Amino acid sequence: MSTVAFDLRHPDLVAHEIASANQRLARKREVPASIRILIGDLADALEESDPDELGADPYLLLDVQRTVTRALRASAEGDPLIERRAVRLALEHLRFLFARLAEDAPVSEERPAKEVARWLATRLDVPQRALADLVGVHERTFQRWASDTETSEPSGEDARRLRAVAQLAAQLRFALTGPGVIAWFGRPRDELGGQPPATLLDEPASITELRRAARAARGSYAT
Repeated sequence: MSTVAFDLRHPDLVAHEIASANQRLARKREVPASIRILIGDLADALEESDPDELGADPYLLLDVQRTVTRALRASAEGDPLIERRAVRLALEHLRFLFARLAEDAPVSEERPAKEVARWLATRLDVPQRALADLVGVHERTFQRWASDTETSEPSGEDARRLRAVAQLAAQLRFALTGPGVIAWFGRPRDELGGQPPATLLDEPASITELRRAARAARGSYAT
């Protein structure tokens, strides 16, 4: 029996797959093996994923993990009727959670750079000039990138730096305000050798260090 290859970078597709599975379960009197396998595949995908690369709300991800655990336990309940009802409820909650994650899915490599610019412009409550300065372009250039009506979009090194900024902002925004995220980029950090994160954005090899610093900052502000 084939398994589902869940790619958590695309929560909209995960939500669709879960909804389809629950619709199939609605026509069954007990939980079939295919649904049990699907839940197991989702649990494996969560275990193997890097939450920082997903750029998702950590509290939503925690709820996803807890709900998958409930679904796994429910699928081994023993009483077919109780098991089926519990699994259906868990799947519906998972569909809801992944739909929420899809609404915020910001910065995957597959997303066009123009969409990433729009995400930054709408999710961080800061002037676009501040975002343009951080990305390293003129304010008008960033405005064209983020515009729904203009076709201009970032490419090459501009697109790479934009994505780096967005990936870090996606982590930080759950613990900091928009202005706080911008300020984080400008403050020297001990774990970066006393350098502000913004000074390392031009170094592609530093993205791992920057993600680690963002994770540490997010944790310290959240506690």
